Amino acid sequence: MTTNIPSRSAPTDGRWAPVLSRPSYPELNKPEPEPEPEPVAEPSPEPATAPAPPPAVAPPKPAAHATTGRRFAMYGIAAATAAVAVAAISLAVQKATTPETIIVPAPPSPVAAPAPEEPGFAAGGPCAPITTPAKVRGNGPGGTDSGPSAILAFEHAYYATRSGAKAREVVTPDASVSPVETIQQGIDTVPVGTVHCVTITPHAEPGKFNVEIVARQQANSSSYRQIITTAPVEGRTLITKITSASS
Repeated sequence: MTTNIPSRSAPTDGRWAPVLSRPSYPELNKPEPEPEPEPVAEPSPEPATAPAPPPAVAPPKPAAHATTGRRFAMYGIAAATAAVAVAAISLAVQKATTPETIIVPAPPSPVAAPAPEEPGFAAGGPCAPITTPAKVRGNGPGGTDSGPSAILAFEHAYYATRSGAKAREVVTPDASVSPVETIQQGIDTVPVGTVHCVTITPHAEPGKFNVEIVARQQANSSSYRQIITTAPVEGRTLITKITSASS
């Protein structure tokens, strides 16, 4: 059997108050001090490391129509490559079977080689005649129609006719030329069979001529240079003076 005893509060006054009053314990009424937090050690910095690569993600599988399009593109590239190769082979075969056209330059037109020069008279060549205003050459009989003709006539009488009198016929009576006898003595010193060639060019003075005489006897030849003066006399041209070119 439980008996409920009513609670009574302690009287606040009266004689029982000190007895029944609740004792006060200051030490017990103080709040307990909060415990000081324990020091926490700072974590040491971790060494820097390279970030881990992201996880590999498998590429999405191409759709069926994309794969088909790529396959057709590859087929097209392969076909184009094959066509180029076939064209190259065909071109190479065509070049190999088609003869090349080689353009050969036309040969130069033949040029006539110059005729070999004949040896000079002194070397055994002929005395080729020349008659120009600047030069007269020959060994013919000459004449009296011009200064060169009179000179040719005198030399022809000396070497070919071998006559002093004939040579004196184309010289004026008062000319500074040896008489017939002296001319003949000179002719007699020339070996028989000697041939000659006379070359005549105009001198600076009118009527005067530079004369070169080449006398050849077999393999030997001699050359003489003279200055011969001529003048017209009664319709003829005659020799008036003969001097050596060195004098």
